[in-house]
Amino acid sequence: MHQRNVRHSRTRRVAAVSLEEDRLSLAVGRARNQQLEKLDFIEETPSGGFRGGMISDAELFCGALDRLASSLERVAQGGGLDRIICGVHGPFIQIRFFTRSFKIPRGVPLTETEIDRSLYETAIRAGEGRVLLQVVPWRFVLDGYREAAWPVGLRADEMTVEALGVYADRAPYQDFQDALDELGLAGSDLVVSSLASGRYALTSEEREEGVVLLEFAWDECRVSVYCRSRLYLHRSTPNGLRSLADALALVVPMTPQEARRLLPTLSLENGNGDRLALAARDFLTDAVNAAKRYLDDSVKVMGSPPVTMGWVLSGLLAEAPGCPELIASLVTAPTRVARPPSRFQISGHEGSWATSIISLLDCAASEPGFHRVGIGRRAVSRVRSIPGRLVSRVRTALRPGPPAP
Repeated sequence: MHQRNVRHSRTRRVAAVSLEEDRLSLAVGRARNQQLEKLDFIEETPSGGFRGGMISDAELFCGALDRLASSLERVAQGGGLDRIICGVHGPFIQIRFFTRSFKIPRGVPLTETEIDRSLYETAIRAGEGRVLLQVVPWRFVLDGYREAAWPVGLRADEMTVEALGVYADRAPYQDFQDALDELGLAGSDLVVSSLASGRYALTSEEREEGVVLLEFAWDECRVSVYCRSRLYLHRSTPNGLRSLADALALVVPMTPQEARRLLPTLSLENGNGDRLALAARDFLTDAVNAAKRYLDDSVKVMGSPPVTMGWVLSGLLAEAPGCPELIASLVTAPTRVARPPSRFQISGHEGSWATSIISLLDCAASEPGFHRVGIGRRAVSRVRSIPGRLVSRVRTALRPGPPAP
């Protein structure tokens, strides 16, 4: 026991990699006692090759992977890396609500094994052939009236499981695995980025009382509702920042890369005469209206409307002047922009988009082998693959070095 405590209390270097639709992100930090203490390094590499969960431009994407591997090798020199977390991110990830009732032998207390079996058996049936990544329990109802968050040791004649299943489409997910192969990271732990982002984007009070998290991603906009410190609802709109970049390129002739770089510089405060601002305002209005429709539809699934204390925004467009005010007027609720804690801010990376990669880094700092993202339980922790062309370089980066001070 003493040796285990000593091992957990030493300073460890951890890293997080996020293969997003329009960029590859890397963060490296130091952890102690399963807590992230310091952010040492963070960077992003634009990559137009990862689209819709598939690698459409292999040459461009492999070039980005090569740069990412070089960064891993560089930051690992002198100290090594104890652990790497990879974020699963993209429109090929789906989160679905499911429910099912089970008969329980009379007088037999529920065990953790029985509860896990009920969760995963139900989640696999609800997946319709998709790859099951994670199960996020919502609640358990015993005998139709007793509610429990985790009913180990309780007795009942019938148990109803209500949970969220995290699934991946098989073909894009295999492409994601191939990208990990190229990095030599196919055996790394996986975490769903959209769930991890709630760790730093939201306060404990917001997660408990109820809040809507709206994330602006490249291929989609994600709508997550947290309530009672649990994920209540998660949906994705069909249009993301890519559609806004395409609209901007029609207003002012420019390349897609130039349009993406323009997004953080947009201002929505004076949209009456600025055609670029008008296009951004139209995009935001459509995204928020779609999110509100999803919240209304949740009544049909969850049985009651989500009660929230406000909205939290994350992503490149969330930083635009006038964006929070516009969304607040559309949803008639308090609205703020999520940013990482000041102690984890590095110049040039203070924006809300950094909350996702830093949240992944916090997962890498936690106990190896099992992670709770939100209040989730992972169904898959490893992926199978054959090491790719960059495996020797990354193995060099992961070779243990002298302990960090």
